Amino acid sequence: NIAEAALEIHNVMQSAQAAAAQYLEEIRIMRQETEEECQRLIARARREADAILAQARKDDPSYDSVLEAIMKEFGKKQ
Repeated sequence: NIAEAALEIHNVMQSAQAAAAQYLEEIRIMRQETEEECQRLIARARREADAILAQARKDDPSYDSVLEAIMKEFGKKQ
């Protein structure tokens, strides 16, 4: 019967739409989690870089002037 076939097609389409929506939501969540992890890694790298710079400054008081000369040579400002 045509009505039953139409209802069955409708149900299949609803299931496909629900599956697509679930897939997109999972992708959104994975993207958000990845972005959060990237931000954590960047923050960690910055902390580690700051610690390395602080130690370099402590070990060699001329560090800042050397770094400034290097940055000037490459056309960048500190």
